[in-house]
Amino acid sequence: MVADPYKQLAAALESRMNRVAAKQVAGVPAELGTMTGAGLKLDSFKYEMPDFLQAEGLILAPGDRVLAIPVAGGSQAVVVCKVVSPGG
Repeated sequence: MVADPYKQLAAALESRMNRVAAKQVAGVPAELGTMTGAGLKLDSFKYEMPDFLQAEGLILAPGDRVLAIPVAGGSQAVVVCKVVSPGG
């Protein structure tokens, strides 16, 4: 039986894109944090950050756990998404 050339092409492209994506995010220091009434508290940083950015469309409340990427030498952070436990 002859292998489907379209499936082979799709598999090759997917493999290549996965390798490229992995290289692009390697070394990005994403970390967990918690939203507070005064801003963002990163798990690895002692103080709250009142000046932070967030991805468009996020609705965050105090107590929400988030994934953030520190920027500007660590003086700011970009909140990428809200994270939840497997149960919701």
